[in-house]
Amino acid sequence: TIETNDHRTNNKTNSDRTNSDSDISRTSSANTFPAALVFDSETIILFARPHLKIRFFFLICLALISTFFLHTKKRRLCVCLANRRVVYRMKEGEGLPDGMTTDVDGRLWVACYNGGRVIHIDPTTGVQLQTVSLPVTKVTSCCFGGPDFSDLFVTSASLGLDQSEKSQQPLAGNTFRVRGLGVKGQPSRSFIG
Repeated sequence: TIETNDHRTNNKTNSDRTNSDSDISRTSSANTFPAALVFDSETIILFARPHLKIRFFFLICLALISTFFLHTKKRRLCVCLANRRVVYRMKEGEGLPDGMTTDVDGRLWVACYNGGRVIHIDPTTGVQLQTVSLPVTKVTSCCFGGPDFSDLFVTSASLGLDQSEKSQQPLAGNTFRVRGLGVKGQPSRSFIG
């Protein structure tokens, strides 16, 4: 188990793969673990049908948001690691990318840990489209919800704040609901195996 606040340099994880029979196999080991993994808006279902339509997935690792091309081979989802493309590099003061989600247009919404915000990024151009500022610094993740998926729910942390920071950020550790963004998200995808 790796804790989210565990930043030891030798803290590594393994990449494993599972199939529709729930068999697990190791594909590589000693990887730097990602903070988030999000599939694009074309995602229909994972490992379930030969007509899988996943094209890309987005991965956060360190201060980079990258995308990889995906394809299916003999009903297996394959990642083309050679086709990695950096989508966005975090700027000074934005903190570190943590959890993320996509909207119905396939654009990314990225929680910025120690940055006090969520940034909206076009993964095709790498352009930051919007910033949602929050009254806390440790923004941890986000997802769309509500009856029509037009509300952005944003989680935060208070762990690691000293007493002075806690008094300045009394809402740290809460979940926030952001309305009026003019975009809609989509339901979370489930593994059907």
